[in-house]
Amino acid sequence: RPGAGDLLRVGLDVDPDAIIEELRKRDIEAHIQTVGCIGMCAREPVVDIEQAGQPRITYGNITTERVPRLIEEHLVKGQIVEDWVVGRLSS
Repeated sequence: RPGAGDLLRVGLDVDPDAIIEELRKRDIEAHIQTVGCIGMCAREPVVDIEQAGQPRITYGNITTERVPRLIEEHLVKGQIVEDWVVGRLSS
């Protein structure tokens, strides 16, 4: 379940306004942190989602068009979008 403790790390190439708008539409409170390259430059733009008790998931190639599905699937439905995963760290 999405909550105020959720953290989204957003690469510089991701449009933060698109993410903020999707979160606002769904009334989701989350912390958004802009980060530079995390060493996966070929997979940019990346979004990292960290939720309490869940593995930290890094998604690659997240264009503005992919943001609505990412927010809906991962944060609302709690389902990882496996096709876009480029990294995962256990909690």
